[in-house]
Amino acid sequence: MTRLLIDRLKADSDAAARGAAETVEPSLAAQELKTADGKSRYYVAAMWPFTQGPGRAAYKLAGWFATKPAVQLLAVETCSCEIDTPQLPRLLNVVDLGRGRSGVIVEIKGEFMWEFALYEYRDGLDLRNMRLLQSMAVGD
Repeated sequence: MTRLLIDRLKADSDAAARGAAETVEPSLAAQELKTADGKSRYYVAAMWPFTQGPGRAAYKLAGWFATKPAVQLLAVETCSCEIDTPQLPRLLNVVDLGRGRSGVIVEIKGEFMWEFALYEYRDGLDLRNMRLLQSMAVGD
């Protein structure tokens, strides 16, 4: 999974991001989720740190993965930024929506907003392309 995210950052980014992907190992946070039809999926967030200071991420990328029959990157959530905000979406929960459909509840933080949203999960789609079912946000 790590290799697929590194390859994606190198393919989709500028020279600085490609350099970070080649020289620095990202920190990873992985969460397993089960779809309504029982399939295992994974949401994996990767963060490449700034070289100037510890604890801050310069490049952020997350992927939705399937592992059977082989590890496959299904969709990507992106965030390349010079400061710590906005953050990658954080997966909070998975729910059965009925009729074989799955929902994912995510937290999305930005510099001036904070949102909780329920999306209908579909393999191969990122959050921008999943169907938004409900959202609650606060901001300036």
